[in-house]
Amino acid sequence: MDDKICTIGIGSFSMDNDYTFYESGKIHRLYDRSMAPGNFNLESWLTAKDISDNKKKQILEKCPEKFKERIKGILFE
Repeated sequence: MDDKICTIGIGSFSMDNDYTFYESGKIHRLYDRSMAPGNFNLESWLTAKDISDNKKKQILEKCPEKFKERIKGILFE
């Protein structure tokens, strides 16, 4: 079983953009593209290479301190 480390939300207002990090290095993203039907609660599995440097910075800014080193390890390995 792949243990969850934490979920970090970097969305704005009512638009979700949540990244859930797992011990294996997997990253699950739950996001909204827009409020139009069919464009919210979208999901994808990512690797660190799929995430822009700007988004990585935002994730680390919102990351709880106790998980920061582990999340850095996943994002920049």
